[in-house]
Amino acid sequence: MLNLFLALFTIFALFCIVSRLLHRYFLYVPDPKRVDPAEAGLSGVEEIVFKATDGKKLIAWYRPAAPGKPTLLYFPGNSGNVAARAGKIKTITADGYGVFILNYRGFGGSDSRPTERRLVKDAASAYDTLRGLGVAKDRIAYEFFGPATVLDAEVKSKPVAPTAGTTPVPAVGAITVEFRKSGIVAEWNASAQSLLAFAEDHGLKPEFSCRAGICGTCTSRIISGEVSYFEDPLEDLAQGELLLCCSRPKTAIVLDL
Repeated sequence: MLNLFLALFTIFALFCIVSRLLHRYFLYVPDPKRVDPAEAGLSGVEEIVFKATDGKKLIAWYRPAAPGKPTLLYFPGNSGNVAARAGKIKTITADGYGVFILNYRGFGGSDSRPTERRLVKDAASAYDTLRGLGVAKDRIAYEFFGPATVLDAEVKSKPVAPTAGTTPVPAVGAITVEFRKSGIVAEWNASAQSLLAFAEDHGLKPEFSCRAGICGTCTSRIISGEVSYFEDPLEDLAQGELLLCCSRPKTAIVLDL
């Protein structure tokens, strides 16, 4: 019995060691085949070849956005290649949104082998390439989880939280925004880009990612009032919900923030 236990323990230990040494090969399952967008049934999509920070070749597919629409910087999953996402690309671009989707290293004709550290740097290179194609930074939407949640290297000033008693009293007849949970009532500033930006201006920190009505991260509950959208949400919203990043108040509103 002891010998059996030692044998099983040894097998288990060897399995753990091998898994630890080779886990990167299990983490990424690339399809290295280079595919032309037309072969995947996509029209208006072009292949973009650019270099990573270490000089390695990277390949992406790009479909420019229609006038007034943002471009999604798309980081796919850990298997296959971008050709396997052709259906999603069609769905995104059907409403005029642009898309720039990256083949990670070892995927779809891109050079080298993927690692977490390399992918973070490659994501920044993809962002810079998209900017180089003439897409303004405020028209780029992306989700990137991990240490590079912000790909734009510019330093952004942090909003200053309001001091108690310093919030101006709204003028009579003005459109007001009440953040119910935060106890803030403020007069709407027409120069604010969106309700998300307005909330940030008042020291609040709602969750967000794309800021373009695509990801749904900034979905919040509206208690009363009406809003208008300057960018139509990609997905339908449930009753009583709104996207902060692409809406502005039509009337006085109360938000569950």
